[in-house]
Amino acid sequence: LEIRNLSPIPTKADVVIGLGFGTNPDGTEPSPQGKIIAEKAFKIAKERNLPLIFSGGFYLHPNLIESRLMAEYVGAKSVILEEKSWRTYGNADETIPIMKQNGWKFALIVCQQWHARRVQATFGRRWHGKGLAFFVVKARSGYGGSNQKRMDSFLKFLLFDLLAWINTKVRGLC
Repeated sequence: LEIRNLSPIPTKADVVIGLGFGTNPDGTEPSPQGKIIAEKAFKIAKERNLPLIFSGGFYLHPNLIESRLMAEYVGAKSVILEEKSWRTYGNADETIPIMKQNGWKFALIVCQQWHARRVQATFGRRWHGKGLAFFVVKARSGYGGSNQKRMDSFLKFLLFDLLAWINTKVRGLC
């Protein structure tokens, strides 16, 4: 599932995008995986003095939205929150207008390492022909601790991700 990327992170980018990855079981903070994504995205944005977008609208309770929980977790004050998406293709689609409104052309997309292949395929398909480009940065983390049971073990995630990839491929979403 994981693809190794031996290329260094590009030095020139317009924005960093951190993709949500669920919440903890009670929905009050990001999942352990989401925390690592938030930390890595925030660190890259801060080090490179780049704008930051957290993308993800999945929630269990009203007003507890992935992107907002990620921003609160890292204490990001100046961040753009994309709160409508709840799937990878939604992350791609909902960030297009944000990129265009700000004149940004190249994004560093921070995602969970197992999610990288689907992010690459989905953003590649959804952003194609829009004048936008990206580089996927992996945030490495373990399994478990999420509200999503598919994250409890490698085999569960393998099955889920394979079925999700087939579904989105058949539907033309990636």
